[in-house]
Amino acid sequence: MESSREGPREFSGVQEYIERTVTGYSDPYFKKHFRMSRQSFEHLAHMMAIYLNSNDSGVPVQTKLLLTLWTLANVESFRGIGDRFGMYMGNVHYIFLCTTRAFRLNSIKFIKWPTRAEYRSITLQFSFPYAIGSVDSTFIRIRQPLKQCNVYTNRKKFCAVTLQAVSKPNLEFIDVSTGYPSSMHDASVFAHSQLGRNLSILLEGTPFVLLGDSAYGLTTTLMKPYPDNGRLDETEKNFNRVLSQNRSAVERSFSLLKNKWRRLRYLDMLLLNRIPDVILTACCLHNYIIQRGDVQPEDQYREDDEENDEEEEERDNDNSTTAGKQKRNRIKYLLM
Repeated sequence: MESSREGPREFSGVQEYIERTVTGYSDPYFKKHFRMSRQSFEHLAHMMAIYLNSNDSGVPVQTKLLLTLWTLANVESFRGIGDRFGMYMGNVHYIFLCTTRAFRLNSIKFIKWPTRAEYRSITLQFSFPYAIGSVDSTFIRIRQPLKQCNVYTNRKKFCAVTLQAVSKPNLEFIDVSTGYPSSMHDASVFAHSQLGRNLSILLEGTPFVLLGDSAYGLTTTLMKPYPDNGRLDETEKNFNRVLSQNRSAVERSFSLLKNKWRRLRYLDMLLLNRIPDVILTACCLHNYIIQRGDVQPEDQYREDDEENDEEEEERDNDNSTTAGKQKRNRIKYLLM
């Protein structure tokens, strides 16, 4: 009796998508699809060529990058992406993971803490004295893990990992740290991050500070608002107002990040250890398109960004040092 089971079939996806379709895109259409200009893309391919040629997939560097950019910029399934790029789903997944790992290992090329000589020029971009960056965290939704689900479930009752970042006023990240279970308080994430452990050393002997919200502890290197107990004087209210205006840069950075690289709105991944690779790659590309001038003013903030309202304000952290309080009191008079 003959079996009715079909044997292996020829791949039936789009053939020569890059050669026939992408090459025919106008420059604005290319940028709309891949989030950067053709010139920026070619520059990026040249930057990453040596790191993306190390695996044996036999796929050109440009194809790997286009596939990765498309995957991050959209929420299309890997099967759909495979059809688009003329590959099997497993090959698409493999190339995406290899490419994001390469970006993570070379993230220092895109995300750099400023040198001490640069602190002065950065603080001139703020209207808050001595500020060189604003720090905050955001949730990146993930698929429910097979293990430790409660650890990754946050106060909003969904599973996520936390991304902590420090942003300049132009929305560029100068430090990022991610992979933390979203049940962790922002202050705990900061304390466990490399930045939290090293900030006092990085800013030692300088007056410069980061700006944070009430979730963080007050120190000589991190300013936070005065607790609003209903008895704030005008200098304290003004301090809180100016700090809030300047700290909003990091919130707008997160909004831009998730609007450009939409896969970060929900990462349907079982490999928890590869999630930081994907998030950091998006952060690298976020900085890259800002540095290359590929972000337009209308891209920078959108009121309808549903993810932007996801994080409610953390409870006030009363872990404040005496020296931090004294410095905050000095700064409030500089703002008058």
